[in-house]
Amino acid sequence: MSWQAYVDSLTGPDSSGNKTIEDAAICGLAAGAESIWASSPGLSTMTADQIKKLAGNSSALRECGPSIGEMKCMLLTDDSENPSSYCMHLKASKNHGGFNICVGKAKTAMVIAKGKDGTAGNQVSTRVFPIVKYLRDAGY
Repeated sequence: MSWQAYVDSLTGPDSSGNKTIEDAAICGLAAGAESIWASSPGLSTMTADQIKKLAGNSSALRECGPSIGEMKCMLLTDDSENPSSYCMHLKASKNHGGFNICVGKAKTAMVIAKGKDGTAGNQVSTRVFPIVKYLRDAGY
């Protein structure tokens, strides 16, 4: 499957037929070459610096929340080392819609998903986790 197919899968309907993810991206984490591998239009403006910060130590994100593309966010929880989650949970500022965002980290790749308006954070992370687990198990 291509990287774009993963993004399309995330932004498509879930197992109940509901579309809970508005935007998604898969990014590469190679040091000095952080980049977007595939994305929906809403996350296509992320910069290499933003990707690098999301992949780094989350303690820095607690002081000054990260930006994802044009959205300023705040870190809610970091479960990126928890094997039942592998995700950081973020919330976009009210000025940027207050969307729930999940950032799942594997070794060399990161999956980012932004929920639709009214989508709970656990609905977003439930969609991200299987892809991140697969990528981790495959050595990505």
